[in-house]
Amino acid sequence: MVIYHVDVENVGNEWMNIIKDETPNDKILYLFTSKYAHLTYSEAAFLHDYMSLGVVYIKEGWSCGGGSNAIDYYLMGTMNNDIITDENAEENEYIILSDDKGYDAFIRELK
Repeated sequence: MVIYHVDVENVGNEWMNIIKDETPNDKILYLFTSKYAHLTYSEAAFLHDYMSLGVVYIKEGWSCGGGSNAIDYYLMGTMNNDIITDENAEENEYIILSDDKGYDAFIRELK
């Protein structure tokens, strides 16, 4: 199974192409979003369809202060926890979809 952790603030609706390109049964997408990400009506309808299949989940984050990396930290913490608790972690492939280069050290640490 391929498990995507998508930084929606940085990549917008690119996650839609992942769902369209492959069969939805071999992947799970966690969409990390905040008040800074916006969906059109058609994107919301598309999202609803895949959420009902249980392959797309929304993870909404927020920050009390002016921090600009709240979603990044939320994504990394969630992904790290998922890998630690996943009985099939060695069989699964974990992917971060983001245009942010700040995940490099985190990925090296996981390897």
